[in-house]
Amino acid sequence: EMIQHALDRSEDLLNLVDNLMNLATARQEMSVENRSVVQLGDEMENILPSLKAEAEGRGLTLTLAIRDNPTVEVHPNHMKHLWTNLISNAIKYTRSGGRIRVTLDRDETNAIGGVLDTGIGVSPQDLLFIFNEFFRTAEAKKMERRGTGLGLPLVKRIVEGYGGRVEAKSTPGEGSLFRFTLPLAATPSGSKETKGRSAAP
Repeated sequence: EMIQHALDRSEDLLNLVDNLMNLATARQEMSVENRSVVQLGDEMENILPSLKAEAEGRGLTLTLAIRDNPTVEVHPNHMKHLWTNLISNAIKYTRSGGRIRVTLDRDETNAIGGVLDTGIGVSPQDLLFIFNEFFRTAEAKKMERRGTGLGLPLVKRIVEGYGGRVEAKSTPGEGSLFRFTLPLAATPSGSKETKGRSAAP
């Protein structure tokens, strides 16, 4: 029991250090020389298998609705952090039997992503602080003891660092929606973006 406690504590500290490093280096990694043109849906699907397995292990249904697969000019690792934090949060705070829906679309100027869940939700008062560093709601702590409170601040730093926006809407006991936009990458004249597809893996 003591060894397991030490292992759990060590893992918590490693996760904290990792998240702090990601926050500290995010802005530097956004420099133009570190950016690539990537398809946002591809970056999401690269990390999806492990998240889908985690969701199924918790008795959750995870579905995708990819209407378009827009290109954005970003550091590819940032998109992995973005999707991982949003989807894993939905998994952590949704009870068995719940549903998570990941969406991706675009308009004339922005890629639009979203993660909708039927989880525990967030009160209007707590929603004001949800993107603050180290902030975790009392309900979140009861349901999931382990957590750094740095995942959503990292999402906000990444999205806003590329000129996008992120917002959260939530109803306690019913679920939450996290939605973000990112400016589309400049498309060479005459070329077309790859259209997406809908799937429910």
